[in-house]
Amino acid sequence: MLSPLGDFTIHPATVTDDPAEIGPVDVILFMVKNYDTLQAAEQIRPLVGSDTAIIPFQNGVEARAMLSNVLGARHVLGGVAFIPASIQEPGVIKHNAELAKLVFGEFDKQITPRAVSFLDALEKAGVAGEISTDISMVLWSKLMFLTSMSAINCITATSWPCAVG
Repeated sequence: MLSPLGDFTIHPATVTDDPAEIGPVDVILFMVKNYDTLQAAEQIRPLVGSDTAIIPFQNGVEARAMLSNVLGARHVLGGVAFIPASIQEPGVIKHNAELAKLVFGEFDKQITPRAVSFLDALEKAGVAGEISTDISMVLWSKLMFLTSMSAINCITATSWPCAVG
């Protein structure tokens, strides 16, 4: 990762292509392209335990319904990543500004222990986070921003790095 906040490398990365090897987890940060949501939701099923929270950090507003249908609504929070970044080359992400924040929350507007625990984990890791009591508004606001920027980019034939998530 190349970033104005400090570069870093994850090496070696510990990964698996078999979520069943891991079993249930506390929190899943769900970060796939929207067109891969349903397939990825099926693949993470072994990670979802009775108390698992799933936080999609995707552009758009469809993830809640799709994940709820596959994995259960009680698991799904809303999430918005404010991290302007792009793929510089395979395996190298370029963070394009100092903005780097994850906003998340329950759809019932409550501040729950699981949201507070996740915020605490972010803070301990040095990641900026915020619990929103109106995550639906935050999701729709970002969608409207991205929609207007996309129209301008198309008209002017320019590209603008979008948020990864």
